[in-house]
Amino acid sequence: MTSVSFYHLVSTSLTDSLPKLMEKAHATGKPCLIRTPDNSLVDEIDKTLWTYKNDSFLPHCIESAENANNNAIVISHSENNPNGARILMMLDGAFDKDLDTFDRVLFMFNGNDDNATSEARNRWKAYKSAGHECTYWQQTENGGWQQK
Repeated sequence: MTSVSFYHLVSTSLTDSLPKLMEKAHATGKPCLIRTPDNSLVDEIDKTLWTYKNDSFLPHCIESAENANNNAIVISHSENNPNGARILMMLDGAFDKDLDTFDRVLFMFNGNDDNATSEARNRWKAYKSAGHECTYWQQTENGGWQQK
């Protein structure tokens, strides 16, 4: 079964935290997919991955790019997996019916949003019931992660 890690944001924004986790995912050498709940975040995440550090970036593209099938990281709001990703970064509310096709899923949600927290709890229960190995990480005050 797929391993699902829940990342509970409490002290920084999604765009501040996402690049650090994606650096670790990318370092595995496996293709990655960032799946958003809708198209509104795609451009923001795309810009963030190009500009979050002055001296580096994460190689990526959005799903509509011609080279999406050959890119290390693809950002999408659809059900597609154009680069055959083995690691899925799933943002709260994103499509999740294909978890078994990934080796690892990272589920990031805003802990300061009651609806997002409730949805994360519901997904935790559903994924555990389906037999997925679930772990929970809560953000620390300095932006790091502590397993709970």
